Amino acid sequence: MAVATVLDVLDHGRALWTAIAWLGAAAIALALGLPAVWWEPLHADEMVTQAFARGSPDEIVQGVFVDRGGAPLHFLVEWATLAWPDGLVGLRAPSIVFFVLALPAAGLVARLLVDARAAVLLPLALACAPLAVETIYAAMERLEK
Repeated sequence: MAVATVLDVLDHGRALWTAIAWLGAAAIALALGLPAVWWEPLHADEMVTQAFARGSPDEIVQGVFVDRGGAPLHFLVEWATLAWPDGLVGLRAPSIVFFVLALPAAGLVARLLVDARAAVLLPLALACAPLAVETIYAAMERLEK
């Protein structure tokens, strides 16, 4: 009985450190990604997204999926976020939100595939990895070059 209690405490401690690490990873990702929301100018691909997302959901599905064969989910998410908040924040917030939400998901996959230590370290590494952070800025920069 005593061994089971000690193991329960260790598992609880590990879960606490994992949660703290994931919150730290989210804070790092936000600190590195939020400047893109305010400092980058509007780019051509964002103008296209904004033009489609300003229509009704029916217009988005018709214009993106039916007429062009694209995937309308991104535009529907943008439609919702452009309703509130409007402007660059509404346009760019989904990228940062989904990036932050992907960090614990990556930790869960790492725990399944590797171990608990990887579940703690991977989200922290991804939060500050140049390639991962660059994906936030990529949509804003790729058409500049």
